Amino acid sequence: MKPMKLTAFFAAQVPLVEATGEAIDLNAVVKSRAAFVAGLEPMREPQRVLEALCAAPTDPEAYETAAEQDERRRHAESLRVLIEGDWSAGITDPLLEPFVGTPGIRNLERWIAKCDEVIARETELRSMKWPAPYRYVGGPGLMRWGAPPRVLRKGDVILLSRAQAEAFADRVERVTNEEVTA
Repeated sequence: MKPMKLTAFFAAQVPLVEATGEAIDLNAVVKSRAAFVAGLEPMREPQRVLEALCAAPTDPEAYETAAEQDERRRHAESLRVLIEGDWSAGITDPLLEPFVGTPGIRNLERWIAKCDEVIARETELRSMKWPAPYRYVGGPGLMRWGAPPRVLRKGDVILLSRAQAEAFADRVERVTNEEVTA
């Protein structure tokens, strides 16, 4: 598997960055997640090797020479560069050469988590029946609703379309099925 270069990394972010409201292309987000996972997988083996090389001696009585300490520090710095993607710090370990110019492990993990959030949220929203009940949680007098308009109080439940729910996301929260039936 080839390491993911930065151009591919940024291209895979596009469906997430452009995801607004009902325009989310769930298939594109799933493909982006797969690209991030594919970019991360080749980095796992060098990560494991470097973590093992960074580990302190298991025998607390063992004497570690200055050269051994320096070697361990060098491996720890190489591990940090791999995790952070901080290639400007330079590399001293030949294990990292194929990964120069790639996003770091932490960046890939962050974008995988973001994909997971978008996929879970979008799947949940698509499974809901609209309009759906939402509870007003904003400040007093900040929102009027209905015809004729009435001032909403905290805890008032209103029916919103998906677009309305996303537009007023800072002032409303979804009422769960358990709350509706109770």
